[in-house]
Amino acid sequence: MTEELDESLVQEAIAYYRWNERMQADFAARVGAAEVSVQSPDELVEVRVRVDGSVRMVNLVGSLQGRTDVEVSRSINAALGAAADAADWARRTLYAETVGRYPVSRAG
Repeated sequence: MTEELDESLVQEAIAYYRWNERMQADFAARVGAAEVSVQSPDELVEVRVRVDGSVRMVNLVGSLQGRTDVEVSRSINAALGAAADAADWARRTLYAETVGRYPVSRAG
């Protein structure tokens, strides 16, 4: 009986290891491909960022007319901060959707 139990545990561990490898590869591919876009609170600046945190593009989508350099800088910094937060949220969400969905073990 012990040998059967040990063999069952070994097979379950192997299945989990293979599943984990597939999910980690899937997660890495999804992180590399996914992007999020956010705007500054004043809607002057839009930032597109990959889920891995790399900034893809910064666009001025509002009018610069009547804005000071300081205001524009604040808008850019606010959008970059929001983009970092959005990328982190998206990365955690993707992780939960891929790696976090392994069924609970029969033994656990």
